[in-house]
Amino acid sequence: MASAELGAKAIALCPGVAVYWVNRGLCHFRRKDWARVEEDSRRALALDDASVKGHYLLGCALLDKEDCALAVKEFEKVRGDPRLLKRSSSRTRVSEDDSSVSNPSPSFHCFG
Repeated sequence: MASAELGAKAIALCPGVAVYWVNRGLCHFRRKDWARVEEDSRRALALDDASVKGHYLLGCALLDKEDCALAVKEFEKVRGDPRLLKRSSSRTRVSEDDSSVSNPSPSFHCFG
């Protein structure tokens, strides 16, 4: 059974659990199904507005729609989250020219 199908079953059993919506949104993210990413991340955020992954996923979906202003607002919420900042400060930084790191964000053109 596919991960998205398992997520749907979890949501059917407990629709009030934000992490289930986020997890299914991540499945859609991997398939680049941006409409479903947006839908699931919005549902997750309605249940838990502090969901870092929910804001990140919503930002990515909005970028795909080229709604850059709203996407930036979502990413700013992620960037300003103290839990995320605390975790990132303890990690080793990766240089921008490291080709082994892939960028999971959708391709888009907001400027230019």
